[in-house]
Amino acid sequence: CRETDPERFAFQPVDTLRVKGREQPVRVYTALRPHEYQARAEEFAQFSAALELYRQADFSGAQAAFGRLAERCPACRVYTVYLERLAGLLRTPPPEWDGVWRLGNQ
Repeated sequence: CRETDPERFAFQPVDTLRVKGREQPVRVYTALRPHEYQARAEEFAQFSAALELYRQADFSGAQAAFGRLAERCPACRVYTVYLERLAGLLRTPPPEWDGVWRLGNQ
Protein backbone atom coordinates (compact mmCIF):
# COMPACT_ATOMS: atom_id res chain seq x y z
CA CYS A 1 0.00 0.00 0.00
CA ARG A 2 1.41 3.39 -0.91
CA GLU A 3 0.02 6.33 1.01
CA THR A 4 0.32 9.56 -0.96
CA ASP A 5 -1.58 11.99 1.27
CA PRO A 6 1.00 14.76 2.02
CA GLU A 7 -0.84 15.60 5.23
CA ARG A 8 -0.27 12.08 6.51
CA PHE A 9 3.19 11.24 5.14
CA ALA A 10 6.32 12.89 3.79
CA PHE A 11 8.67 10.84 1.62
CA GLN A 12 12.41 11.28 2.04
CA PRO A 13 14.63 9.81 -0.72
CA VAL A 14 17.12 7.32 0.71
CA ASP A 15 18.83 5.64 -2.23
CA THR A 16 18.80 4.72 -5.89
CA LEU A 17 19.46 1.05 -6.54
CA ARG A 18 19.94 -1.21 -9.52
CA VAL A 19 19.03 -4.84 -8.88
CA LYS A 20 21.14 -7.55 -10.47
CA GLY A 21 19.67 -8.58 -13.79
CA ARG A 22 17.77 -5.32 -14.28
CA GLU A 23 19.08 -2.08 -15.72
CA GLN A 24 16.32 0.32 -14.65
CA PRO A 25 17.24 1.90 -11.27
CA VAL A 26 14.70 2.11 -8.47
CA ARG A 27 14.43 5.04 -6.07
CA VAL A 28 13.97 4.09 -2.44
CA TYR A 29 12.18 6.36 0.03
CA THR A 30 11.36 6.34 3.70
CA ALA A 31 7.91 7.48 4.81
CA LEU A 32 7.71 9.89 7.72
CA ARG A 33 4.95 11.73 9.46
CA PRO A 34 5.08 15.42 8.47
CA HIS A 35 5.91 16.54 12.02
CA GLU A 36 8.86 14.10 12.13
CA TYR A 37 10.07 15.33 8.76
CA GLN A 38 9.85 18.94 9.94
CA ALA A 39 11.76 18.12 13.14
CA ARG A 40 14.56 16.54 11.08
CA ALA A 41 14.58 19.06 8.20
CA GLU A 42 18.15 20.24 8.87
CA GLU A 43 19.41 16.66 9.03
CA PHE A 44 17.65 15.81 5.76
CA ALA A 45 19.14 18.87 4.06
CA GLN A 46 22.61 17.67 5.12
CA PHE A 47 21.75 14.17 3.90
CA SER A 48 20.67 15.53 0.51
CA ALA A 49 23.98 17.39 0.19
CA ALA A 50 25.94 14.25 1.15
CA LEU A 51 23.93 12.18 -1.31
CA GLU A 52 24.66 14.65 -4.10
CA LEU A 53 28.42 14.36 -3.41
CA TYR A 54 28.05 10.57 -3.53
CA ARG A 55 26.14 10.67 -6.83
CA GLN A 56 28.76 13.01 -8.34
CA ALA A 57 31.53 10.54 -7.39
CA ASP A 58 33.08 12.87 -4.82
CA PHE A 59 33.60 9.88 -2.57
CA SER A 60 35.93 11.54 -0.08
CA GLY A 61 33.61 14.55 0.27
CA ALA A 62 30.63 12.24 0.67
CA GLN A 63 32.49 10.17 3.26
CA ALA A 64 33.18 13.28 5.33
CA ALA A 65 29.55 14.44 5.04
CA PHE A 66 28.09 11.04 5.93
CA GLY A 67 30.60 10.78 8.78
CA ARG A 68 29.25 14.00 10.27
CA LEU A 69 25.70 12.70 9.90
CA ALA A 70 26.61 9.39 11.54
CA GLU A 71 28.15 11.25 14.49
CA ARG A 72 25.03 13.39 14.82
CA CYS A 73 22.61 10.46 14.45
CA PRO A 74 24.43 7.24 15.41
CA ALA A 75 21.20 5.20 15.43
CA CYS A 76 20.50 5.95 11.75
CA ARG A 77 21.68 2.86 9.88
CA VAL A 78 21.38 4.61 6.49
CA TYR A 79 24.45 6.73 7.23
CA THR A 80 26.59 3.76 8.25
CA VAL A 81 25.53 1.87 5.11
CA TYR A 82 26.75 4.78 2.99
CA LEU A 83 29.99 4.95 4.97
CA GLU A 84 30.58 1.23 4.38
CA ARG A 85 29.93 1.65 0.65
CA LEU A 86 32.17 4.68 0.44
CA ALA A 87 35.06 2.86 2.11
CA GLY A 88 34.90 0.29 -0.69
CA LEU A 89 34.44 2.91 -3.42
CA LEU A 90 37.48 4.82 -2.17
CA ARG A 91 39.52 1.63 -1.95
CA THR A 92 38.49 0.50 -5.45
CA PRO A 93 36.90 3.31 -7.47
CA PRO A 94 34.54 2.06 -10.18
CA PRO A 95 35.64 2.60 -13.79
CA GLU A 96 32.23 4.14 -14.52
CA TRP A 97 29.88 5.71 -11.97
CA ASP A 98 26.32 6.87 -12.54
CA GLY A 99 25.45 7.41 -8.87
CA VAL A 100 23.38 4.23 -8.67
CA TRP A 101 24.36 1.41 -6.30
CA ARG A 102 24.24 -2.03 -7.93
CA LEU A 103 22.85 -4.72 -5.67
CA GLY A 104 24.25 -8.19 -6.16
CA ASN A 105 27.47 -7.09 -7.84
CA GLN A 106 29.46 -5.98 -4.83
